Amino acid sequence: MREGRLIKVPLALLDDPRAPSRSVVAQAGLDELANSMSRRGLLQPIGAVERDGRFEVVWGHRRTMAARDLGWESITARLVRRDDQGLLLDRAHENLIREDLAPLEEAALCQHLVTEACGDIQKAARMVGRSLGWIEARLDLLTWPEEVKTAVDAGEISRAAAKPLAAITDEE
Repeated sequence: MREGRLIKVPLALLDDPRAPSRSVVAQAGLDELANSMSRRGLLQPIGAVERDGRFEVVWGHRRTMAARDLGWESITARLVRRDDQGLLLDRAHENLIREDLAPLEEAALCQHLVTEACGDIQKAARMVGRSLGWIEARLDLLTWPEEVKTAVDAGEISRAAAKPLAAITDEE
């Protein structure tokens, strides 16, 4: 099979990674991913290598686990050819060389969802599978003084510690 080609892999022929990067997969996170996949489908294909008529997950192990939990018959995979070192490097790239959204980026995305896509906070929360309080906390961050927002975004202070500081109106 051609390298990089997208294929539908039957889950019955897909094996877990021989050396998974995660020793523990939190069930709550897996449930959240499965919920998202049931609503939105698979947004990012997994990576797989063919071995003797079967396939092994290279990246996307949690997505594969969620697909199994959902009872899917198959999953879209990007077929790759890698030696053991290449597999290890791909897994490292997938799990180490990524960055979550910064707090202000999360807040801006929530605001955009509410104002442009959903029309209200409750609908936005349902659409992204988060609680109303989670969305409100991100939107609240946008109202804080700039120096507090900057400190939270830079990781200098947590959102929980910053919230009471943001409420202080006395300049001194």
